[in-house]
Amino acid sequence: MIDMVCRHYQELDALVQEAKKRTEEGKVADYIPALAESEQDSLSVTIYHAENTCLTAGDADRTFTLQSISKVLSLALVLMDYGKEKVFSCVGQEPTGDPLRV
Repeated sequence: MIDMVCRHYQELDALVQEAKKRTEEGKVADYIPALAESEQDSLSVTIYHAENTCLTAGDADRTFTLQSISKVLSLALVLMDYGKEKVFSCVGQEPTGDPLRV
């Protein structure tokens, strides 16, 4: 296993702290129990580099539930492996812009 070195990056942390001010503008979804238990102001970012290092800022030590955002990560991986044409010939895409729960 490769050791990952994570560093706390002050400039990145300043951006996360600024973004955290806007978390009160939204509302945590309460129709999924795991989300209902989430802290609304919890926000973090971690950026991994190919050189086995990473930058982290915010509440990166908190555990959280991925829910539907995991679909974005899966899509990114298959797009990198197979390309846009191949992927979207197998699955549809519909950029409606509508909220999840209308």
